[in-house]
Amino acid sequence: MPNSNYNYLPVSKKVLWAFLGGTLLVASPIVKSGLHLIWLDKTPRPERTIIVTGATGAQGHPTTVHLASRKCRVIMACRDMEKCKSIRRDIVLATKNKSVVCRHLDLEDINSINRFAEEMIKTEPHIDVLINNAGVRNIEEKQLTKYGIEKNLFVNFLAPYLLTLKLMGKLEESAKITNDSRVVNVIGNPNKSWHIDLLDVNFDKRKYTKEEAYNQSKLALAYFSILLEKFNREKRNQVYVFGTSPSANRVEPTYQHGTDMWDQLRAVARTYYTQDALRVCQRTVRCALDPNLVRDGLSGKLYNWFLTSLGSNGGWDIAAVNEEKAKLVWNMAADMLLNSKEVLVKKPDEQQRQQQPSAKPKQPSEPNAGGAPSSDQLKVQGNNKASGVDESA
Repeated sequence: MPNSNYNYLPVSKKVLWAFLGGTLLVASPIVKSGLHLIWLDKTPRPERTIIVTGATGAQGHPTTVHLASRKCRVIMACRDMEKCKSIRRDIVLATKNKSVVCRHLDLEDINSINRFAEEMIKTEPHIDVLINNAGVRNIEEKQLTKYGIEKNLFVNFLAPYLLTLKLMGKLEESAKITNDSRVVNVIGNPNKSWHIDLLDVNFDKRKYTKEEAYNQSKLALAYFSILLEKFNREKRNQVYVFGTSPSANRVEPTYQHGTDMWDQLRAVARTYYTQDALRVCQRTVRCALDPNLVRDGLSGKLYNWFLTSLGSNGGWDIAAVNEEKAKLVWNMAADMLLNSKEVLVKKPDEQQRQQQPSAKPKQPSEPNAGGAPSSDQLKVQGNNKASGVDESA
């Protein structure tokens, strides 16, 4: 029985915080290194041809360096060709790999996406991996593309959606020889706070915020990734889909980013625990090259902090594993990308055209070799009313 007369010495809050801070400081190098493990396999892979979109950016540049150092043929798909050529020259000198090339791709232009895909189909003997790395974020004010679609949604989701389906035939053709083609989508880590309002994807009725616009676009890409992997496994075409979450890393100054005080304070607070992108992009590199991921049936998952996919949903948050909502988002994208000379977009009320219910979703059809795929070719079957899915979930 403790003596009730014993006087415990009060612990000052300052002392407590100092102790916790000191412990964190001592332990932080271990924690810091553990959060960004390096994939050590340096096996040369000269037989692999890999497309990297946004290959000059904060994530794309080091991803290209890693792939080039493993002797892959890397196609740097970029909008700024002068910047691409300059970075490509540095990469070739550093890695002694001349099989790194620049190709023009503007992800805000559907016709540019079509031209790029057609060029790849015609000129490349095979394409083994498509890394959808390019993206935008932290756009302070709402911006629309020339097609009338909110910029985050277009660049981060519709563009990789279209590019992937345009190249699917080529990826399948290559997989018949290698038994292993891949699509790697750089997504982030969707969580339960992320949602897509299918009735207002352009933020016409609700207030636009840079966070909601970005999260909406990346959740759409997560839906697409999971559903595409499901269809590919049913089709047994040996094209495997992976999601990666680069986590926090130092973003280059030219990247669009917030300028308000709290954004800057958060950036400073994260600095110590962030790594240069050469380490962070290991997740993407591993998903592109590690043969064990396919051999062990580990595709279709989200690879995050420790280069592994944790949890019952394969690393995905519950927000991303809604198959009925994923079908609605897939069909919304198909409706937005019409097969016409001007590649116009339907009016908002026409985008919500419902599909007839079906007991089983159709496989995504292989797009035409020329021109944008028609909306009917890209659709899966589903009915938003029949499914009981809340479109604003």
